[in-house]
Amino acid sequence: MHDNPALRGHLQAVKADRPYKAALLWATVLIHCDTETLAWCPPSCVELRRALATGEEEKAKNVDVEAAIRQCISMGILTRDSSQERLELSR
Repeated sequence: MHDNPALRGHLQAVKADRPYKAALLWATVLIHCDTETLAWCPPSCVELRRALATGEEEKAKNVDVEAAIRQCISMGILTRDSSQERLELSR
């Protein structure tokens, strides 16, 4: 599909990093969530992106944050209503 070796390497690295970002998102929500509502409303999208940064990134890409949210929703960790503005753990 991709004939460019550099692009292929980049796509493999991104795909390998995304499950880690989903686990990191889960841990971050667990640490910061309100104990009664089981929800966390990050102060800003930038702070959420910084929380999910890995390696030498200053902040995660928006697409990676969205992918991590979708993965957590599909695994049943977050509710379907979760977004970057409000992340709610499933009960």
